[in-house]
Amino acid sequence: MYLHGGGWVVGDLDSHAFICAELASVLGVMVIAVDYRLAPEHPFPAAFDDCLSIWRALHAGPFQLDPVRTLVAGDSAGGNLAAALCLALRDAGEPMPCAQVLIYPGLGGDHRLPSRNECADAPLLSSSDLDCYHALYLGGPRQPGAYAMPLLADDFSGLPPALIAVAQFDPLRDDGVLYAERLNAAGVSATLYYGEGLVHGCLRARGQVAEVDRLYETLLGYLAEKTG
Repeated sequence: MYLHGGGWVVGDLDSHAFICAELASVLGVMVIAVDYRLAPEHPFPAAFDDCLSIWRALHAGPFQLDPVRTLVAGDSAGGNLAAALCLALRDAGEPMPCAQVLIYPGLGGDHRLPSRNECADAPLLSSSDLDCYHALYLGGPRQPGAYAMPLLADDFSGLPPALIAVAQFDPLRDDGVLYAERLNAAGVSATLYYGEGLVHGCLRARGQVAEVDRLYETLLGYLAEKTG
């Protein structure tokens, strides 16, 4: 199950067909891409509710997919939604994905994290861009909870194993680093991939940048291990 990025504001099935098609063809698996509702017309919890509803539908009724062989992956805002999905399923005592793959995810890290300042003017996603996306997604001054921003969770135990890939020059870099640390501290197996020299949104540079190709090989290897 793949959840696209785009700051919860842009992106759709077409914008991320490139990665879903590669995952399907290389791994020989079925990839279900989710066309969730977008902000600002549909702020939180609309996108989260859509992803949760689709997961539940896929594991009930006529579909009956085996959660032991199903994982969730997402990039950027999609990584946020994938992490939130796992938290909600754990809290509800429902079957969870066999793994979660979070690619440069936005998880609600504090604005004082080093990467927010170090990468404030990074290409493709700046810290001011991030603030705008958050404001549109959260839809008001209310305090977000863990299903909106997973780093706000009080308990990280009992979650699926994770591969978390971050980009060096990305204001969201330390969100992923911190989430991996908290998962590991809670006894959850979390592998952190640190993309040297990479920027947010770099998945689109497949075949053009050697480090992006290495990121893909890591992703494909992890996915193959978990779904094989």
